[in-house]
Amino acid sequence: MGPRGRGLGKPTLTVFRCAVCGEKQRDDQPINLESTCWKCHADLHTCTHCRHFDSSAPGECRRAAPDYVASKAKQNICGLFEPKAAQEVDETANFDKPSDAKTAFDALFKF
Repeated sequence: MGPRGRGLGKPTLTVFRCAVCGEKQRDDQPINLESTCWKCHADLHTCTHCRHFDSSAPGECRRAAPDYVASKAKQNICGLFEPKAAQEVDETANFDKPSDAKTAFDALFKF
């Protein structure tokens, strides 16, 4: 067992998760108007799944949406929709762990 961190320096991947159940969605299927979560069957083309959704912004959108959407968790036809992607540590990637604390510390400042 070497020193542990929070994933600093580990390979990452971009994922799209359902805002209702948190399940990772399949990469091979684009998000369109009829898309639903494969696990909980929630609509995915919604404001809560959009990268512009912000509950503190006017109209709960960081962009000037052409039409106000009353229900943010229901399917809508907003043309500004972009899936909310997140960076996560790729647990399947091969990553060499430092064997001691000094090596781990030095790896932080390697140029």
